[in-house]
Amino acid sequence: MNISELEAVFVYTDSTGFPRSNEVSLAQTWPILLSESAVPIMIRGGGGYTSRDILRNIQDDAFYFSFDRKVENGKSLVILFFGIVDSAPRPVTYKLKIISKVPVIGGRIWSKFSKIVLQPTRPIIQKIWRYQLVSPANFRKNLNQICKIFEKSDIKVLLCENPIPSSYVNIRSPGFDKSVQKYNLIKREVAKQFSNVILVEFEKNFEPEYVSKKDGHHFSALDHEYIRSRIRDSLEQV
Repeated sequence: MNISELEAVFVYTDSTGFPRSNEVSLAQTWPILLSESAVPIMIRGGGGYTSRDILRNIQDDAFYFSFDRKVENGKSLVILFFGIVDSAPRPVTYKLKIISKVPVIGGRIWSKFSKIVLQPTRPIIQKIWRYQLVSPANFRKNLNQICKIFEKSDIKVLLCENPIPSSYVNIRSPGFDKSVQKYNLIKREVAKQFSNVILVEFEKNFEPEYVSKKDGHHFSALDHEYIRSRIRDSLEQV
């Protein structure tokens, strides 16, 4: 399949598909790099989006863009790139962030408490007790529901794996790499169940090229270019 043959490309992503201020411009992001021959690139998603948010977004879009039924004319492609927010392990103390909601003083208290107490002890706390915003079982359930929507219309779907976060982030957030691998395995298993879904794998080590050592999971301009090339390669299978 050639992108120029398409009516539209729908991208459902978390913040990894968006620009990063002063580091990656809109023109350097992989969704925009895919654009050619004036084919509309519909970027749907947002920062902090989990599979729950993406599912809700797609359910809302289904009627307008005929995701849940076949149409005689027009050909669309859907690209799914999310999961890092679902899989990221969080210390149990993360739930204390509700303190910041207290009017007037909450933000200040949380900022000082986080900086003085939580940040230095996060690796220790997280090794003892951690959780994910979306459990592996619920992630699988959400992903299955998403794929079933597109199965009705036989729209081709590219399901992208999440690259492994940097080693620095894994020190700060123990178990992050193994968690991402586990959720990627779920993606592989779900993709095999649907004939219209193709898994996009990333063989490259992103470690030295993330936007910063401290960030460790948002993509640099070089990473975005690589992702674009892998998606284009995967389109040849469609």
